[in-house]
Amino acid sequence: MQDDDGEVLATIRVLVDDTVHIGRVATAAVARDKGYAGELVKAAQAAYPGVVELSAQAHLEQWYGRFGFVRVGENYLDAGIPHVRMVTSG
Repeated sequence: MQDDDGEVLATIRVLVDDTVHIGRVATAAVARDKGYAGELVKAAQAAYPGVVELSAQAHLEQWYGRFGFVRVGENYLDAGIPHVRMVTSG
């Protein structure tokens, strides 16, 4: 997503192989709390119906849960940050 001046406000990376994996969702500090990240997650799910997986920072588990993602397994560290694998049932 960009503003009228072309500045990136939010972005999502979707990797498609044998599975669909949301690799990163990022929002610029000035654009947070405006719903942009959620719009991008919904757009990815619409573009790739079916099972989608991601590795969420553990503190965002409930946020991703709003989009139908559920925890799979225990927390693990990635770059020193607690993460959890999550998937949708499609």
